[in-house]
Amino acid sequence: MMPTAINKRSTLNEQVYHSLREDILSGRLVAGTRLPFAELHERYEVSTSTVREALARLVSDSLVVGEGQKGFTVAPVSREDLLDITQLRCMLEGGALRDAIAHGDNEWEALIVAGLHRLSRFHQKDMKVPPLLTKEGAALHRDFHLGLLAGCKSKWQLRIIEQLYDHSERYRRLSSVKQSHDRHSDEEHRAIAEATLARKADKASSLLIQHIERTTLELTRAPGLF
Repeated sequence: MMPTAINKRSTLNEQVYHSLREDILSGRLVAGTRLPFAELHERYEVSTSTVREALARLVSDSLVVGEGQKGFTVAPVSREDLLDITQLRCMLEGGALRDAIAHGDNEWEALIVAGLHRLSRFHQKDMKVPPLLTKEGAALHRDFHLGLLAGCKSKWQLRIIEQLYDHSERYRRLSSVKQSHDRHSDEEHRAIAEATLARKADKASSLLIQHIERTTLELTRAPGLF
């Protein structure tokens, strides 16, 4: 019975962590908002110890800020932070993609093809709704981008990239920005994937960096984000 109880507690902790995380990434919990234990206890219908554990993990993710005796708040957003994230993403992801192209195997290639297919299908499902601003679309976009780099040999580099990516996506989802008419993300993703699968490291890395920077440019112009 004890292992079952531990598994249930672990599952509940994971659920609360992911629910809190999604509420922050989506903007339902606004940047700078205080996170009192009592309110979170009622919101997620769990014990305060479960809430505390989830908040501790989110502090490690830099999505929540701990303020000693003052408690916890949702991490702030700023133009400077977004630009810093973008610069690091370009540097780390460009290098990771080169490494993935040098070392990636057939399974890695299949992961890219499948990720692109799912993302492209979702893009075409409803052209009236910005697909990457929905929870499902954001998840498919994340899978595609991280899948591109999955062949990289540096696990630490991939961990840092994953965290930076999530912070970058937070800005996208908070902005509710719609893609400009002269931009076609689906085509950009396809071009990156094709260059990657053709093992053209210079071209693939350049296209990926341009893709990241172009998104950031759109976000910095989004009204009301900062």
